[in-house]
Amino acid sequence: MDNIIINGIREISLDENTDYNLSRRINGTALPQFKSGWFRLKNHEKALVFITDKNSVVLIPTKDYLLLFSMDNIDGFINKIKALKLQN
Repeated sequence: MDNIIINGIREISLDENTDYNLSRRINGTALPQFKSGWFRLKNHEKALVFITDKNSVVLIPTKDYLLLFSMDNIDGFINKIKALKLQN
C-alpha cells in the first residue's frame, strides 16, 4: 500500500480523459469489450489494465505505473481505500 498514491485515486471515463486511452499492448489481451494486461497509454505511461467498461474506470497511480480497472461503486471503493490508509 506504500506504493499507491492515495490522493491520486479517482474515477475516469476513457472517452473524456483521452490521455489515458490505451496506445500499445505490451503483454495482455485486447478484445472489443475486455482489455487486460500491461499497456502503454496515449500519455506514454505504463499501466496494468483490467477494463470492461471504458466509462467507469478507477485510476490508481502508483510510484511505478498506473492501475486502471472497471468496477461498480467506484466512490465506495475510493472511500474504503482512503479509510484503510488512515488506519495505518
